[in-house]
Order: sequence, then C-alpha cells, then structure tokens
Amino acid sequence: MALTLANILTKADPNLIADALRKVNLGVMLAPTVKTITQSSAVTMTLSPPALCPAVVSVRVTGGAAAAGVYKVTDAGGTAVDSATLGVAKLSADGTTLTFAVALTDAVVSYVPRSESPLSETFADFV
Repeated sequence: MALTLANILTKADPNLIADALRKVNLGVMLAPTVKTITQSSAVTMTLSPPALCPAVVSVRVTGGAAAAGVYKVTDAGGTAVDSATLGVAKLSADGTTLTFAVALTDAVVSYVPRSESPLSETFADFV
C-alpha cells in the first residue's frame, strides 16, 4: 500500500508530519478566506485559492440578476437555485467555481481553502 498524504496526516509520525503539513499548506487552510468579488455579469464565479467542499461558510450576493441575499452551497451534483428568500449556488468538484442559477455582479464569499495537494498524493511524490 502506498503511503499517501492522508495516511501521513492521520498517523502523525513525527518524522513525516512536518513535510506533510507544508505540502497541504496548513496555514492557508486554517485561515478562512473572505473575498468580495466584483465582476461583469456572469453565472459563474472563480474562487482562488479553491474552496474545500463543504466548507463554504457563506455566500452573500449583493448585485446582478441573482436575487440579493444569502445563498447556501451544494456540491457539484446539486442544482443552483435563485430565490428571493434563499438561493443555492453549486460548487464545482475541484472547488474553483461557484455556479448560480442566474448572473450576478457582486458577492461576498467566506470559505475554507482546500489542501494545496490532493490527500491521495503518495508520499514519494513530495519528499
């Protein structure tokens, strides 16, 4: 069995953990990201760094055809919904794109960034 980044983090071997924590960029992951995004009218919004799903804490739309207000976030298999009371945005599987049912121009997004490296990556790949 290959020793993956997830295995190293789970086992917390003192000889390997420092390298693993650097590889996932733990400092960035522990600092919630709040972004105010202004764009030309679009249905999608790009997140950089990518978001950890389901760790998008909040989405507040402030402008555009999308109803202004609070949005929940579903995973890539969900459906985006626009509503005057509560909308639903869809987060792509890679955490880089939020998709809305209709276009928007401004939003405030608060989220936890995902690991810089996939946790399935083998240890030999980054030592």
